[in-house]
Amino acid sequence: MGRASHNKTKQHTYIVSRVKLLLSVVESLDMENAGEQDLKNIKQMLDDLSLKVSTFQDEWK
Repeated sequence: MGRASHNKTKQHTYIVSRVKLLLSVVESLDMENAGEQDLKNIKQMLDDLSLKVSTFQDEWK
């Protein structure tokens, strides 16, 4: 993923790009063929993003 950034602007850009990626993944789901693993993958993406946001939040204090 690259080096950790302590710059608020770069952190914001990171969050925005991850949210866009997540949205793209969700929008591309084929509801006729989507399965449990697809939902697990989305949940993992959300968990990863949540962890990263928590890390940034601590740094923004």
